[in-house]
Amino acid sequence: MINQESLETSTASVKLDALAAQLVARARPLRFAVVQSPAEREVVYRLRYDIVIEQGWAKPEDLSEGLERDAYDARAVHIAGWDGEVLAATSRLVLPAPGHRLPTEEAFDLEITTDRPVVDISRICVAPGYRSRQHRVFWGLLGQTWIELRTRGFTQMCAILTPSVVARMSPSWGLQVVALGAPRPYWGEERFPVLIESAASVSTTASRPATGRFQPTNGILFGNQDSRRFSLGESIDL
Repeated sequence: MINQESLETSTASVKLDALAAQLVARARPLRFAVVQSPAEREVVYRLRYDIVIEQGWAKPEDLSEGLERDAYDARAVHIAGWDGEVLAATSRLVLPAPGHRLPTEEAFDLEITTDRPVVDISRICVAPGYRSRQHRVFWGLLGQTWIELRTRGFTQMCAILTPSVVARMSPSWGLQVVALGAPRPYWGEERFPVLIESAASVSTTASRPATGRFQPTNGILFGNQDSRRFSLGESIDL
């Protein structure tokens, strides 16, 4: 028998599915797809490199061969937005795997515990020529990222976000962004480790190892109530 909470969560996810499809449609003529070949992966890593250098988050000598990549990339699902043969945007999903931390957990020394599996979203990049005040490509990319996540049976995401990105999330979407810990410098800016889930089910805990001094509590950064804490601004997040 389906309980009320499960029904509300399912309904919220279906609404997000529809919103994601709309965001992808608005980004046309861009074509979004999962990266399939080593050659496409290299193009993704080169765009990520360009963004990192542009933002001043690393120096060219810090990254070999003009590529930005890490240990998670081999098992990640890479999503690309193509304008013909040109890569306009990219993101990645790191799926949960037994015995392996997600990137957000690793970066903030956290263990995320929820009643459902969590997928890590990161390396969200939009090429300079495809940025605009409407963020059409950015939101189209996130829409496709949600679609790929849902296709694989997931509904909960963790990420490392700046307050400005959190502020762009409309309360009408039915999302809650839950702080899993205090912000810290990451890729050149203060960022929060967060869990993103439907407002119908906020059931998250996060803890550090027993040796850690910081014991975070669940804090709603943005949902239907606290959006005034954040100001809008342009940001490219990894």
